[in-house]
Amino acid sequence: MKYCSNCGKPLDDNAVFCGECGAPQTPAAAPVPAIDQSAENAALDGMKKFLGYEHASWKAGWIVLLCAMVIFILAGVMFLLGGGAGTAIVNGILNMSYDYYPEYAPYVAAAPFVTAGIVYIVIALIVYLPLMIINLKAMKRNEFYQNVMATDVSVARTRCTSVGMIVFAALFNDIALIFIIINFVKTKNNRAVFDQIEAKQHGTY
Repeated sequence: MKYCSNCGKPLDDNAVFCGECGAPQTPAAAPVPAIDQSAENAALDGMKKFLGYEHASWKAGWIVLLCAMVIFILAGVMFLLGGGAGTAIVNGILNMSYDYYPEYAPYVAAAPFVTAGIVYIVIALIVYLPLMIINLKAMKRNEFYQNVMATDVSVARTRCTSVGMIVFAALFNDIALIFIIINFVKTKNNRAVFDQIEAKQHGTY
């Protein structure tokens, strides 16, 4: 049984108007079906799992780029040392010779080595170093989203449904992109579950 919203008289549950005062009655809203705890746990576990895979991808990218940068710097140093050694060797040969050689001959012999060394070091510093820093920062940021899920899943949810994050990963880590897209689709598909989780966390459920 329900009661008139205007005069308080008891009414039939299906009454559209009050029989006493004639006031129109607003039909009761249908209750929102509750989603069981297992569905919530599955949604949260799925989000955290793919955030974990993404984290591993950013970490792997950072390690690979760090190794590449170190290799390029070592190669650059070796080429520079090779250029120095080449200059010394050519100078020694010229000093032992009775023939005439231009004074700049040792430097011409060393130039390819020095040039290659500089190119390798520049590539390491302006290509691999920034990419390594980006992957490292993305990995650390990913850790934040995993940790905040227990108290405010809306933050991680916003991040997992960000198109900008998909574009970012497409530019800097294609492996992480795969898991970001999977998480994007799964989070969108579980919209009702995450709405309920957010409502519980914010005390509005």
